[in-house]
Amino acid sequence: MRYADYLTAAHQFDSAIPVYEEILAKNPKRTDVYFALTFIYYNRKEFTRAEEVTNKVLGYDKNNLQAKYNLGAIAAAEGDKEKARTLWTKLLDENPGSREADLAKNGLAGLE
Repeated sequence: MRYADYLTAAHQFDSAIPVYEEILAKNPKRTDVYFALTFIYYNRKEFTRAEEVTNKVLGYDKNNLQAKYNLGAIAAAEGDKEKARTLWTKLLDENPGSREADLAKNGLAGLE
């Protein structure tokens, strides 16, 4: 994992992805690896892939607040402000006081 993280930090995404995927082949419930892949796909503007990977996290952990926040960020990046607003408002309403709720509040302000 550390090697893949170094590759990611060096923006060598094409080299990092197979390393992350190898980790997932051994343990498909590694949310940390899915978040790393989300980061890569988001930065490459491959929003559909970023959303797919994020939904895998929610498949294993339906209450993962970081993943819920990320779905809103992906929607906002795609230009779907209404979807982002809906996702972030729900996150904020259901998890007041959380770090992700604060991020969602800032994200909502940025949609205006």
